[in-house]
Amino acid sequence: MSERKVSIEQMAEAVMDGLIEYAGLATDVMKDCVTKAGNTVKSEVKANAPVRTGQYKKGWAVKKQKETANSLELVVHNKKRYQLTHLLEKGYAKLKWYTKTGHGGGRFWTGYMLRFNTVYIVHKHCSPTK
Repeated sequence: MSERKVSIEQMAEAVMDGLIEYAGLATDVMKDCVTKAGNTVKSEVKANAPVRTGQYKKGWAVKKQKETANSLELVVHNKKRYQLTHLLEKGYAKLKWYTKTGHGGGRFWTGYMLRFNTVYIVHKHCSPTK
C-alpha cells in the first residue's frame, strides 16, 4: 500500500482500497497454500499406498472442486480404485467361519490412515502463522 495524503472525506475510500488490496493478496497466498497442500497430500498418499499391482498407487489425482474469487476447494481422490480407498479407510467385515471358534465376526483394520495424514499435511502447509 502506498503512502498518500487524503482528506477526511476520502478516508473511507482509502481504507477500503487498502482492505481490498490486502484481501486480494491474502486470497492469492491462501490459494497457493491450498494447491501446495493438495499436491503434497497426493504425493504422500502415493508414497504410503499399499502396492499389489500398482494400479491403486498410480490412480491418485488432485481435482479442483470449486474455485471462486475468494476460495479454492481441491479434492484428492483415486480415479481408478476408489472402492479400495473406502475399504482401506473403513476396514471390512470378517466372516464367521474365518475365526477358529466360529463365533467371530468383527472387522479387519488395515492401519492405512488416509484421513489423519491428510489433516496433518493441510495443517502443516496452511497454518495461520504463515
